[in-house]
Amino acid sequence: MDNFGDLSIAAYIAKYMLSHKRLSLEILKDEFKLDDQQVRQAIIRLYYQGKIFGFLKASETGSIFLNFSSSDNEINLQDCSIQEIMDWDVSKFNLDELRKSAESALENDNDFQDTDSNPAYSRVKETNQKDLISVEMYFDIACEKVALHVHINNISPELIEAVILRINFENYFHISGIQPDIPLKIEENYCEVELGTIKKALQKKIIIFFDFGKRMNELSVNGYMRYKNFEGYARFIRLENINVDQTLPVFTPEKCDPKMVKTFMKSKHVNRRIQSFGITNFADTNLAFQNMIEVSKEMGFELISKVEKDQSQMVFFFAKFHNPSQEAYRILLVPQCKNNVLAFYCCAIYETIVANLIRKLCFNLVGKLRSKRLITDQDQLIDMNCIRCKKMMNIFPPKGDVIACSSCQLLQTPWK
Repeated sequence: MDNFGDLSIAAYIAKYMLSHKRLSLEILKDEFKLDDQQVRQAIIRLYYQGKIFGFLKASETGSIFLNFSSSDNEINLQDCSIQEIMDWDVSKFNLDELRKSAESALENDNDFQDTDSNPAYSRVKETNQKDLISVEMYFDIACEKVALHVHINNISPELIEAVILRINFENYFHISGIQPDIPLKIEENYCEVELGTIKKALQKKIIIFFDFGKRMNELSVNGYMRYKNFEGYARFIRLENINVDQTLPVFTPEKCDPKMVKTFMKSKHVNRRIQSFGITNFADTNLAFQNMIEVSKEMGFELISKVEKDQSQMVFFFAKFHNPSQEAYRILLVPQCKNNVLAFYCCAIYETIVANLIRKLCFNLVGKLRSKRLITDQDQLIDMNCIRCKKMMNIFPPKGDVIACSSCQLLQTPWK
């Protein structure tokens, strides 16, 4: 494949980032009519040119995906080795030859662009840079809040400057924070954040947190990003509308043999999720755990069994619900407490229902604790899922303390 083919792949990946969290190599093979060896060689060449963003990891089924999402707010591929980025045996490839091919393509590209006799120079290079800059937005949950994740990807060979991101939303929603902790201009129905310069082969990530009220079920956002390209010209990217619907079905109690719980949890047809958290200025985790059980029952769940072991407690609940076609499905809910970290674990066939239920339970828990005057309006849930592997942290630390995830050993500060 020539340099134009490699750039076509890079442009395709950049556009794919707008609406997806990851890209299967099988899709690239089908789109560009390549075999497995060819598509991997193309990705290696793009890595050496600094024109590919993402970490390539194997899924449980063995398929290779280019994952656009990562735990860090900024990621520079130039700081990562090829072995860190690609989850396959790169020693099977002639890396020296692929590197030379990539460097030669860059030199040829630079020679072409620097030729004064070429009147199309700026247009060609601008088109390439524009195609390699993208913005991805998606919704997720963060305890009782809805989190809008925004990933700005610059996989072009040049930096962009004066980056300003604007997000529009309905004026009855409240923004409660942003990560990382950077200045955020908040108006009645929009917010703006200045992101400055984004270097080549770099991604910047921000998360904006929205508070949902009792009767608020849907949130829609759109917006735009302004920036200056490598020549200093202003450019504009429109962010298409996306929405999140937090509506839940009615849950009714469902009896289940406790021996079947493990089988249900391991089923390949269910989606699993855990949301762990600590509560600021609230030391009695046992009391908090009892309130977690109460809000689970109030949502229509049947208590199946309880487990107490060492410093952990778990209570298993089952319920059933119907989809719009009136087909019945079961859902498992497990409030749990380990040391001083609390968590809701849930699994069911529908991923959105699992996420929405956990957010609603966290929201109801905060409301219940406040109504009982066990916490104040200023207290909140602190997300205790590891920012890299998303697993439950072992301990809720004091404010400002750095702890390591027991699974991936990443150092982080949950309560800032």
